[in-house]
Amino acid sequence: MQTNNLAFAVLDRARRHPDTVAFVVAGRTISYARVADLMVNFARRMQQLGIDRQSVVGLAITDTATAITSALALALLGSRWVQVSRTSPTAYSAATHVLATGAAARLPGRIEIGKDWFDAPRLGRDVPFAGHASPDDTWMIAHSSGTTGRPKFMPLTYGTIWRRFQNPELQDGIAPVTFNLFPPTSYVGSKIGIGNLILGGTNVAPAPFDTLVRIGVTRVMGSPAQIANTIVEKTPVPQSGCAR
Repeated sequence: MQTNNLAFAVLDRARRHPDTVAFVVAGRTISYARVADLMVNFARRMQQLGIDRQSVVGLAITDTATAITSALALALLGSRWVQVSRTSPTAYSAATHVLATGAAARLPGRIEIGKDWFDAPRLGRDVPFAGHASPDDTWMIAHSSGTTGRPKFMPLTYGTIWRRFQNPELQDGIAPVTFNLFPPTSYVGSKIGIGNLILGGTNVAPAPFDTLVRIGVTRVMGSPAQIANTIVEKTPVPQSGCAR
C-alpha cells in the first residue's frame, strides 16, 4: 500500500471502519465499505477505457460522492485529473478523457459514469492497483486565476497533496460531519471532501436546512458569500449520486 497516496489511506480506513458513514446523499447513507467497493470498481472501469498513469482525466461531475470517488479511483491508477466545466464542450487541452454525469455527459467527447459503474462487487482482500510511479507525479491539476485575473492551471503532485492532508487531529475526538459548499472537483472542494474521509468523517451532500440539522452537521465549509446564499437565504438543492 502506498503510504503517500490518499486513495490507499481511504481504503485502509474502510477496512478498519467499514460501517462508518462516509456520505449522506438524498437521505441515504453510504458506508466506507461501499465507497471502497466503488473506488475499486470505478478504477477497473477506467482501466477498460485505457486510463493509466499517462492519462489526464477531466471530471465534469457535480455530486459530491461520485466526484470524490472518481478522483480517488484515479489515484489508485496513478492518473492525473482536472476539473472541467459541466456545460462547455471544451476541456483542459491536455485531457485524454472526460468523465461526466447527468446532462454534462451528453456533450460530444464525454464518457458517462452510468448506473452500471455503481454495480460494484464486494471488495476482495487484494487491491490490484499500484498507484503512482513516484510521489513527484502530478495527481491534481488545479484551476486558479491568482492575482492576475487570468485563468491558469497548476499541477499538484501526489506528494504535495499528501503533505497538505497531514492533519490527523480530531477536535474532541469526534470525526466531523461536513457540509461542503465548494464544488467537489475544485481544489478546495476536493481537499475538504477527501480530507474529511481521511479524518473518518461524513460528507453531507446539499439538502434542505432542516435535514442538515437533523443529520447533525458539525461544520459548514464555504466562503462568506456561499454561506449567506445557501444557509441563510436559500435552501440548497438536494443531490443524488453514489448511493445508487
